[in-house]
Amino acid sequence: MKLNLIKISQLIILVVTISTLLGCYNKEEFKQRIKDGWDKVHASIKFKGDFCYYIGDVKFPYTDEPVLEDDIQWDIWNKGRLIKTLPLFAEIGLLTREPVEGHPELYHYEVTELGEKYRYQDIDRTGPRPIYENSFC
Repeated sequence: MKLNLIKISQLIILVVTISTLLGCYNKEEFKQRIKDGWDKVHASIKFKGDFCYYIGDVKFPYTDEPVLEDDIQWDIWNKGRLIKTLPLFAEIGLLTREPVEGHPELYHYEVTELGEKYRYQDIDRTGPRPIYENSFC
């Protein structure tokens, strides 16, 4: 989806540039066409805002997972990111955060009703396991 948005943006820039060089367009009509195109693209994607913060590969509900010796580098990076970011999103009310009984260093997270309003999730099923790419927008 991001690639489509980039391609559409590039196409709009190309059309604006060519039209400006040729000087043969109705400015108001042209502005409306650009706005209509942007609105159509924006409506067709699931983003719920103009800026999104990528959380990581996480399927909710989620419980912290310690880094394991045999984890690949990507898993180490993802787990490290989640340990840092999930508490911040819980602090602002987008997630709940409850300690795991008997493991004071681990927490259980769920998306709140407010969090669902701003969450964007894309599930990539092309690999050996699904990747739950989550963002708050």
